[in-house]
Amino acid sequence: MARDCLFLGYETAFWIWRKAGPLAFSALTPSRVRSLTGGTPTKAKIQAFRSEHPDLALDCIDAIVKYGDQRMMPGVKTHVRRTPLPDRSFYKLDENTYVASPELCLMQLAGKLSEPQVVKLAMEMCGTYALEMVDLSDMFDPPDPFDDDQGICKRPPLTSVAKLKAYAKRLHATNSRAHSVHYLRYVVDGSASPRETALFMLLCMPPRFGGYGLALPELNRRVNLTKAEQLMVGVHHFDCDLYWTGRRPVGVEYDSKKHHSALEKQERDAIRRNMLQYKGLKVIVATRIQVSKPNEFDKLARQIGRAIKKRFRVPEKEHIKARMRLRETLFKWDVILGTLAPPH
Repeated sequence: MARDCLFLGYETAFWIWRKAGPLAFSALTPSRVRSLTGGTPTKAKIQAFRSEHPDLALDCIDAIVKYGDQRMMPGVKTHVRRTPLPDRSFYKLDENTYVASPELCLMQLAGKLSEPQVVKLAMEMCGTYALEMVDLSDMFDPPDPFDDDQGICKRPPLTSVAKLKAYAKRLHATNSRAHSVHYLRYVVDGSASPRETALFMLLCMPPRFGGYGLALPELNRRVNLTKAEQLMVGVHHFDCDLYWTGRRPVGVEYDSKKHHSALEKQERDAIRRNMLQYKGLKVIVATRIQVSKPNEFDKLARQIGRAIKKRFRVPEKEHIKARMRLRETLFKWDVILGTLAPPH
């Protein structure tokens, strides 16, 4: 192991994975490095990283070091690790720079954020999109959290729920009930956009976190068509935004602003929903207004609950307050904006 390595984690690692977007797994390659030996941050190492990767360097860089190697440096926050990390905890960015894996990065951030905030980040990392970091102070019109065309890029999932659970088990081998992994019970794979993540979390997070406690659905469940059905609609399959299995499956489709402004898109969506209903799926449409307004969303959630045979209790005062906090978390552009700021 060279003695001039730099091990990056926490907000810095998350920023690098997000910034890499669809090129993440070509820019970073898996490494078997476990020991943090040689990872003491120095002025030369930090300058080299900023020089070689100016678009990846935050104002404050998070460096992971072994016990005894910590030191105070301007623009660097050191995080001490007393024991070796599990195998495949780092990806290699260049010859001397290692970045915390998506699994390690999420476990690190979990200790700093609320459970709904961590679930939101996990849904992004297990989904097929990444937010673009934007400086809202420079924007006259902030990005619309209900518009899938603003401020996101498509990319392969960085990880999955199964991988996160497996890594958490290895990371917390001596404490299988570690609080930091409780959030994984509320995460599913396959979210395609921030609005799908928001709709999913509003419906499925427990009431104490501001949700309605519905059973977890599949996201973007593929519904295959027969040859005859393919001839009818001209496609091989449809994907359903939220899908609950049952005697009669239930699907929820989100109607975004873009849907209402494009007649051709509306027609395609009508054909899609008609075919899903023809296939025996009960389709419920969630409109932009229903999702954005708490009172309207309550009606929508109860409609979905009846369809999947979910009974609701009268919400407690603290649950109603939790719903507003969850909305604040979900409809902010970035859950850790301010903690994780774009480089200047």
